Amino acid sequence: MRWLWPEFQAPKSRAPTQEPLAGIGEADEGDDAPVAPAAPVAAAWPKKLPEQIAAIRELVRRPGGVWSAKEVAAAFKGAKAKDAALVLDSLAALGMLLAYEASDGRRWRATTG
Repeated sequence: MRWLWPEFQAPKSRAPTQEPLAGIGEADEGDDAPVAPAAPVAAAWPKKLPEQIAAIRELVRRPGGVWSAKEVAAAFKGAKAKDAALVLDSLAALGMLLAYEASDGRRWRATTG
Protein backbone atom coordinates (compact mmCIF):
# COMPACT_ATOMS: atom_id res chain seq x y z
CA MET A 1 0.00 0.00 0.00
CA ARG A 2 1.38 3.40 -0.94
CA TRP A 3 0.78 6.48 1.13
CA LEU A 4 -0.05 9.64 -0.74
CA TRP A 5 0.11 12.01 2.23
CA PRO A 6 1.14 10.02 5.29
CA GLU A 7 0.63 12.97 7.61
CA PHE A 8 -2.95 13.39 6.42
CA GLN A 9 -4.02 9.75 6.04
CA ALA A 10 -2.51 8.41 9.24
CA PRO A 11 -1.16 11.29 11.32
CA LYS A 12 -0.21 9.10 14.33
CA SER A 13 1.47 6.33 12.41
CA ARG A 14 4.80 6.44 10.78
CA ALA A 15 4.70 6.28 6.99
CA PRO A 16 6.59 3.46 5.35
CA THR A 17 9.69 4.48 3.46
CA GLN A 18 8.97 4.94 -0.18
CA GLU A 19 11.18 4.74 -3.19
CA PRO A 20 10.27 6.99 -6.09
CA LEU A 21 8.44 5.30 -8.94
CA ALA A 22 10.56 4.74 -12.02
CA GLY A 23 10.19 7.47 -14.61
CA ILE A 24 8.28 9.90 -12.37
CA GLY A 25 9.99 13.17 -11.64
CA GLU A 26 13.05 12.29 -13.68
CA ALA A 27 12.33 14.53 -16.68
CA ASP A 28 14.53 17.53 -17.24
CA GLU A 29 12.98 20.95 -17.41
CA GLY A 30 11.84 21.77 -20.93
CA ASP A 31 10.80 18.16 -21.65
CA ASP A 32 7.11 19.06 -21.83
CA ALA A 33 6.82 18.11 -25.50
CA PRO A 34 5.21 14.70 -26.10
CA VAL A 35 7.50 12.03 -27.44
CA ALA A 36 6.45 10.71 -30.84
CA PRO A 37 6.51 6.94 -31.32
CA ALA A 38 9.42 5.61 -33.31
CA ALA A 39 8.79 5.35 -37.03
CA PRO A 40 8.54 1.79 -38.27
CA VAL A 41 11.61 0.53 -40.04
CA ALA A 42 11.09 -0.02 -43.74
CA ALA A 43 11.38 -3.65 -44.79
CA ALA A 44 13.56 -4.63 -47.71
CA TRP A 45 11.75 -4.80 -51.05
CA PRO A 46 11.60 -8.47 -52.09
CA LYS A 47 13.36 -9.30 -55.35
CA LYS A 48 10.87 -11.89 -56.63
CA LEU A 49 7.32 -11.05 -57.69
CA PRO A 50 5.56 -13.67 -55.52
CA GLU A 51 7.35 -12.31 -52.45
CA GLN A 52 6.46 -8.73 -53.43
CA ILE A 53 2.81 -9.71 -53.73
CA ALA A 54 2.84 -11.40 -50.32
CA ALA A 55 4.61 -8.45 -48.67
CA ILE A 56 2.20 -5.86 -50.07
CA ARG A 57 -0.81 -8.04 -49.27
CA GLU A 58 0.26 -8.26 -45.63
CA LEU A 59 0.94 -4.53 -45.47
CA VAL A 60 -2.41 -3.40 -46.81
CA ARG A 61 -4.37 -5.90 -44.70
CA ARG A 62 -3.42 -4.07 -41.51
CA PRO A 63 -6.35 -2.35 -39.77
CA GLY A 64 -7.26 1.11 -41.00
CA GLY A 65 -5.23 0.81 -44.13
CA VAL A 66 -6.05 2.95 -47.15
CA TRP A 67 -2.96 3.14 -49.27
CA SER A 68 -1.53 4.95 -52.25
CA ALA A 69 1.21 3.39 -54.35
CA LYS A 70 3.63 6.00 -53.01
CA GLU A 71 2.82 5.08 -49.38
CA VAL A 72 3.25 1.38 -50.09
CA ALA A 73 6.58 1.99 -51.82
CA ALA A 74 7.75 4.08 -48.85
CA ALA A 75 7.14 1.09 -46.57
CA PHE A 76 9.85 -0.89 -48.39
CA LYS A 77 13.50 -0.04 -48.95
CA GLY A 78 14.25 0.10 -52.64
CA ALA A 79 10.64 -0.11 -53.87
CA LYS A 80 9.30 2.14 -56.61
CA ALA A 81 5.75 3.49 -56.64
CA LYS A 82 5.29 2.20 -60.21
CA ASP A 83 6.13 -1.38 -59.15
CA ALA A 84 3.94 -1.13 -56.06
CA ALA A 85 1.02 0.12 -58.19
CA LEU A 86 1.32 -2.91 -60.48
CA VAL A 87 1.17 -5.30 -57.53
CA LEU A 88 -1.71 -3.37 -55.95
CA ASP A 89 -3.67 -3.47 -59.22
CA SER A 90 -2.98 -7.20 -59.51
CA LEU A 91 -4.33 -7.81 -55.99
CA ALA A 92 -7.38 -5.69 -56.84
CA ALA A 93 -7.98 -7.72 -60.01
CA LEU A 94 -7.91 -10.89 -57.90
CA GLY A 95 -10.48 -9.40 -55.51
CA MET A 96 -8.10 -9.15 -52.55
CA LEU A 97 -8.11 -5.35 -52.56
CA LEU A 98 -10.56 -2.65 -53.50
CA ALA A 99 -9.22 0.06 -55.79
CA TYR A 100 -10.82 3.47 -56.25
CA GLU A 101 -10.00 6.96 -57.43
CA ALA A 102 -9.72 9.56 -54.68
CA SER A 103 -9.19 13.30 -55.02
CA ASP A 104 -5.46 12.79 -54.44
CA GLY A 105 -5.05 9.82 -56.78
CA ARG A 106 -5.65 6.09 -56.88
CA ARG A 107 -6.08 4.32 -53.52
CA TRP A 108 -6.34 0.70 -52.39
CA ARG A 109 -7.74 -0.92 -49.28
CA ALA A 110 -8.31 -4.47 -48.11
CA THR A 111 -11.64 -6.08 -48.79
CA THR A 112 -13.80 -6.83 -45.79
CA GLY A 113 -14.33 -10.44 -44.90
